[in-house]
Amino acid sequence: MKKLIIFFIGLFVLCGCSAQYEVSVNGPNVKEKLTLLEYDKSKFDIQDESGWTLRESFEALLTKDEFSKEDYSVKSLSDDNKLGVEYNKSMLLDDIKGLSILNQCYTNYSITISDDIISIDTGNNFNCFDYYENLDTVKFIFTTNHKVISTNSIEQDGNSYIWNLTRGGDNHIMIEFSESDYTNYFKYLYIIIPSFIIIVGGIIIYYVSFKKKKENKI
Repeated sequence: MKKLIIFFIGLFVLCGCSAQYEVSVNGPNVKEKLTLLEYDKSKFDIQDESGWTLRESFEALLTKDEFSKEDYSVKSLSDDNKLGVEYNKSMLLDDIKGLSILNQCYTNYSITISDDIISIDTGNNFNCFDYYENLDTVKFIFTTNHKVISTNSIEQDGNSYIWNLTRGGDNHIMIEFSESDYTNYFKYLYIIIPSFIIIVGGIIIYYVSFKKKKENKI
């Protein structure tokens, strides 16, 4: 896994592209998503010290064996106007301690589960900034339908909590949320769908009955 993360960050440094790392916790399910994008066409075909162009590096990201070994799905976002790649991985909430970038880039990263509370605490040292001098920012988004008890996120958008990690900044990520207390949207569907069927069925029955009465009068 460490080789995989170093390759991610190495590409980020090479292209100066935008990187966004997202974790979503929805009920018992957890998803990771990492997106890398480069829009500067002048960089696409410039070779680095190893003789690779940026375009070739993005293509290589689609075929590296480490991705399949770590159960990542990968897809290209590249087109005529950009180079891009997206990685996705799903796991159960019980396996949340395996979050990749947080696990690799923080010295004191920890996840604890106690009395129905899941706590994520990274400490302040995002050491990937120490490894790569040209890496300046990483955007981290944590989205959940669980009840959030406490967090130090700098921004909130609905049920998404956002941190902008910067070189020399306060990069401490802390969030606590309930393991079992979450909004089950499917529960509402179980109520809405049968109710909708009953209402529509009632309307149809009323319409058919009304039509028959009208025909009988004629």
